[in-house]
Amino acid sequence: MNKQSEGAFPVWNYLQSDAELYGIDLSANYKLTDAISFTNKSSYTVGNDLENDRPIINIPAFNTRNSLSYTNDNWNNFSASLTSEWTAEQTEFPNNNFETFIAETGENILVDVSTPPSAFHLLHFYSEVTFKTSKFTNLNLALSVNNLLDTSYRAYLNRLRYFADDLGRNIMLQLQFNY
Repeated sequence: MNKQSEGAFPVWNYLQSDAELYGIDLSANYKLTDAISFTNKSSYTVGNDLENDRPIINIPAFNTRNSLSYTNDNWNNFSASLTSEWTAEQTEFPNNNFETFIAETGENILVDVSTPPSAFHLLHFYSEVTFKTSKFTNLNLALSVNNLLDTSYRAYLNRLRYFADDLGRNIMLQLQFNY
C-alpha cells in the first residue's frame, strides 16, 4: 500500500497481493421461557498478505453481540430487547505509519494511520408494540436507543476515526401505519 497525505487527510493507493482470509461466524439462539430469549452472534476474521508476510489492513476485530429479548403477544404484540455489543481491539494490523514534512513549522511529523482504537462496549435498547386500528389496518410504534450509555468510541473500520468519535446516543421513534 502506498501512502501519502493531502494536508491532514491520508490518501490511499491499494495494490494487489496474494492473501489468505479465514474466519468464523457463530450464531446461537436460546429460548429461556415462552417469553424470554437469548441470542449471541460472534465473528472473528483473519487476513494476511502472503507476499509481504504481514496482516492486511481493515480486517474487522473480533466482535460479539448478546441480546436478551422479551415478547408478549397478549400486550398488543409487545417486544423489548437489550443488546450488548463488544468489539475487541484489533491486534493484527500492518504498520502503514509514515512521516510528512510540515512546511509551516519546518519539521517532519509522524502520521499514525495504523494504530487501531481501543476495544469498546455498547448497549442498545429496542421495543415495539402493534395496535390494531381496524379490521384491515394496524399501527406499529417502535422505540430504539443505540449506544444507550452514550459511550465514546472509535471503530477500527471507520475511516473518520482519525478525526472524531463515532456516533453517540441515538434515539429513534418510529410510527408505521399498515393498511
